[in-house]
Amino acid sequence: RTFSSLGLVALAVVGSAAAQRKPLMDYEINLDLAPEERYNALFDTEKGPQFNSTVWQFYNQYFANDPILTDVLYGLSAKRGPENDEMQGEINGLAAASGLPVEFVTSIQMMYELQTIMVPIVNFSSFPAGYEALARIPWRGPGCTGIIAIDSTDGSVNHARNLDFAPVDIMQNLVYNGIFTKGGVEVFRSQMVAGYVMAITGANFQTDNGYAIERNTRYGDHAGAFDLMIHNLIAGRDLNGWSLRKILETETEYEAAVDAIKTVGYASTEYAIVSGVRKGTIISRNPNGVAYQQTLGQPNYDERDDYIIMTNFDYFWGDVREWFDPTGGNGMFHPRRLAAQKQLNATEVLTPDALFATINNKAVLADTIFQALINVEKKVWNVSQPDLDADTADDSTPSDPVACAADVGSAATDLTKAGLGINSAVADCAATDDMTACLGDIDAVAEAIAAAASDVNSAVVDCGDGQDSVCGDTIVQMVDDLADATEAIAAAAIDCQDSSARGVIKCADDVAKGTAALSKAGVDIAQAATDCASSLGLSKL
Repeated sequence: RTFSSLGLVALAVVGSAAAQRKPLMDYEINLDLAPEERYNALFDTEKGPQFNSTVWQFYNQYFANDPILTDVLYGLSAKRGPENDEMQGEINGLAAASGLPVEFVTSIQMMYELQTIMVPIVNFSSFPAGYEALARIPWRGPGCTGIIAIDSTDGSVNHARNLDFAPVDIMQNLVYNGIFTKGGVEVFRSQMVAGYVMAITGANFQTDNGYAIERNTRYGDHAGAFDLMIHNLIAGRDLNGWSLRKILETETEYEAAVDAIKTVGYASTEYAIVSGVRKGTIISRNPNGVAYQQTLGQPNYDERDDYIIMTNFDYFWGDVREWFDPTGGNGMFHPRRLAAQKQLNATEVLTPDALFATINNKAVLADTIFQALINVEKKVWNVSQPDLDADTADDSTPSDPVACAADVGSAATDLTKAGLGINSAVADCAATDDMTACLGDIDAVAEAIAAAASDVNSAVVDCGDGQDSVCGDTIVQMVDDLADATEAIAAAAIDCQDSSARGVIKCADDVAKGTAALSKAGVDIAQAATDCASSLGLSKL
């Protein structure tokens, strides 16, 4: 049985920031062909997008003239060695047809794994020694929002997905819909990025118990996660996307696919969002096992029973990095997940229209280059791209000087608590015999910073920013200050557990950096308080 590409159905987009849609081109990837020949259709410039010129733009702009990056990136690929015969054959075919260096095409296959290094603003680990140049890789996240929800009107399950990937001006021109076939019959389908041979969003509709898979970047959850990822890459462990692509190719039943995703070795951390017929799960993967699992219809952390959601952070464990994600439409301190959940929780029946509106919410959209709405039971595969250049409605709220003043006052109080805590940490963390008090201080500082972040989050809305702000630009500056403080305290929470001489030195350095950042935040909040008082005609708040 074959399945034709399903066109985008007409959806009511309520409050959408991207009502105009860009369709995706379909390309057949014939698995009966030699691997070297499977992607030749992508170079047919008369049929569709100019994929090759775009990939060359990517190469010339970011790699061709950056030997610092390419020496390390290509060196890592060389240590890893060739991929398995099938995958390397596909890579070689793409390199030959495009004229691009084979080491470049091979190296970018590690795109998703290396993305886990690129934690925005807040990073719990440093780059592994010798790989610091990987900070220069141009692809940026975090990105992706995945929602699996029960439509109570008919009991079926819908799966909504945003893929966010920068640089947008390049990545949005490389996306296509791949229909993988054998014997002229569809085996599975996948959203693809030209030049990258692995599945990113895919579905197997061969049986009445099929499934869809979405991959989301997941950042390391412990010290040493980056080192483990580099170790796995050099050891030759299959890349995550290739493992998922082979699951899509060989497993036709939901349960078997889920079991395979949970047990196959991964090269790096990642989320797998899997929907099926009236069921779904989100699997938070570590390289060697499952870190956490959410199941649709069962009690899950901070979710209604009729949906499960994932962006790029372990929010079920209070991952503070989520608050410093700058990619959503409302910037830092406005997590995309919370914006999506606010809309979902306000919606009684989670129809396809409701999910589509949610992933097109301005605060949920990021560097979105691909969207999908999938229903495995109905074999619906709705894929397209939002028109990020289209005019969007202004859903901002006017500044509120009184509320702004209250926010700033609360932030000042919380920063004072953080300052007292960091002063205690300076003394307690200098002791090498018992770090219990030191770690207690750090926990208190982290809680105070999180509270201040929440206050500043409100202040950004109530005070406005730039020329429209009733408190000046210092509110925006505080975002950076709190990001620096959080980074230092997050590092201290790890380093101060190490009682060795090296650990004590790093602990003290982290605490010193946190002190400096909090001191700067204190200066900014004092200036914001002065500006807010002036706007209200007061001598002080």
